Amino acid sequence: MNRRIFLQSALVGAASGWSRLGSGSQSRASVDREELIELAKELARIPSFTTEETTCARFLHDFFRREGFESELQEVDPGRFQTIARLPGSGG
Repeated sequence: MNRRIFLQSALVGAASGWSRLGSGSQSRASVDREELIELAKELARIPSFTTEETTCARFLHDFFRREGFESELQEVDPGRFQTIARLPGSGG
């Protein structure tokens, strides 16, 4: 997967999760555009060449956990990780 597609999928996933995610009894009604732009900037600053994605994966893992997602790091090769995140809930 190239870097552009990876960043797009990460941002779309984060944005769709933010719009539904509850924080305690309060929920976010919409995506904060500036927050999303800052996330994109932070991701773009992380070197993530093919076979060297672990730093980016760890960043996303920490980000998703802070935002209330279930997140895990999956080792795809020795020392090489990817992030898998799920938004908990029920339904489709």
